[in-house]
Amino acid sequence: MDDKKSYLENLVSNPTENLSTEMKRWFDPDTNEGIAKIVKGCIALRNNDGGFFIVGFKDNGEQDTENIPENVYEAFHPDKLQGLISKYSSEPFELEVIFQKREELEHPVIVIPPGVETPVALKKGLIGKDGKKYFEAHQVYLRSLNSNNTASTSQATYADWKSLVKKCFDNREADIARFVKRHLTNLPAEFMQIFSGLQSIEQGKPVQKNDVLESFFQESYKLYDARVEKHESKIPDCGFLDMGFTSADELEGFATNTNFLNLIMSSNPRLTGWPLWIDSRGAASEYARPRVVANCWEVFYPYFGYFNHVDYWRINPSGYFFHRRGFEDDLESSERAPKPFTSFDFSLFIWRVGEAIACALAFCEELKYAGDPRILFEVKLSRLEGRQLTCWTSGRQIYGDYKSFQDDYSVSIDIPTDTPKTMIAEHVYKITVPVFALFNGCEISKGIVSEIVEEMLSRRM
Repeated sequence: MDDKKSYLENLVSNPTENLSTEMKRWFDPDTNEGIAKIVKGCIALRNNDGGFFIVGFKDNGEQDTENIPENVYEAFHPDKLQGLISKYSSEPFELEVIFQKREELEHPVIVIPPGVETPVALKKGLIGKDGKKYFEAHQVYLRSLNSNNTASTSQATYADWKSLVKKCFDNREADIARFVKRHLTNLPAEFMQIFSGLQSIEQGKPVQKNDVLESFFQESYKLYDARVEKHESKIPDCGFLDMGFTSADELEGFATNTNFLNLIMSSNPRLTGWPLWIDSRGAASEYARPRVVANCWEVFYPYFGYFNHVDYWRINPSGYFFHRRGFEDDLESSERAPKPFTSFDFSLFIWRVGEAIACALAFCEELKYAGDPRILFEVKLSRLEGRQLTCWTSGRQIYGDYKSFQDDYSVSIDIPTDTPKTMIAEHVYKITVPVFALFNGCEISKGIVSEIVEEMLSRRM
């Protein structure tokens, strides 16, 4: 699980612009142009339910080395930026400014928290001495997709209100669910389900695409092995967490082109510093950048440095998604890390499954499925035998001898594409119950699962 240091290092080492991340070249925040960039950018990210405003990068992810302020800390001081939000934002919200170093440059990262419950507008305008209007009162800004499916900050149109209102409603629903869980825990389970947003109504027949999705997994394994075989250096031995999903109906109207890739990368919520389905278009090595293979966009991205990852993903425009990640339990090189093949961190597993489901729902929202509003979501784990269930990435404790005697396991569930944030933890719990049971019948409570998923969704490290 990402702590704040590694999260921000990952973010700045691989910066990409999407709906939750805005990048700007260096600018002077004391000018009207600079004020407008900060105010509109931060309000847009708040209306997107949080994200990151990163300064000092070009659109392609390269570091900008021109017009760097003499004193970056003073130019982007948190009190100054918070003052701009208080002055111009219709709804108050706190921001955080963190200065993250990459090579020899300190980059300001403005962190906008999630939790928007009312659309945020400008409560007053900004007009220059020459009469130029930088923004006007009552305008609403948000992150949206351009005609080529790249993300940008723009003024809201009628087409944006449905998505914005849904974000606000989901956050209000989450507040109600937290209140009920905290104060009304003795109520009957059926009543608790209503307030938690957990639908007990059956969603019809299961999605009948297990064989098709399984074929996509198997094809992905073969292509992964081919990439590993051709790779210039040896990939460390490790276990794997494989996750994927497909829509109940075939997705139409998309092709394996740049517009489709832009759409998926822009809609990735980037809930961790090294997110699933990572956008590697700015990677230094050509082998790590997206390429088209077998009518799919494909990325093979082994990365070894301060943190270690082995990632591989594929996306088919007909609506098939696959992601493989090597167990961080085996790849992590820090002092706190366990020996390879000895540990399986339950909190890390919950975090990654929750992140994958959140990504799936975000992708579906932008792809606008018109048919059966459900997806088949599948998780496969390999090389579990002999591992102990632990929690080495956080302060949580687990007591007992919980060891796995089974090597591989898979589980799949149906998920409605209109699932609110309050219900993601319920789906994660359904997946984790049989997985944790492999470890001598271990049970991790739904409360713990919900707590970890909430941390992930709110980007709390």
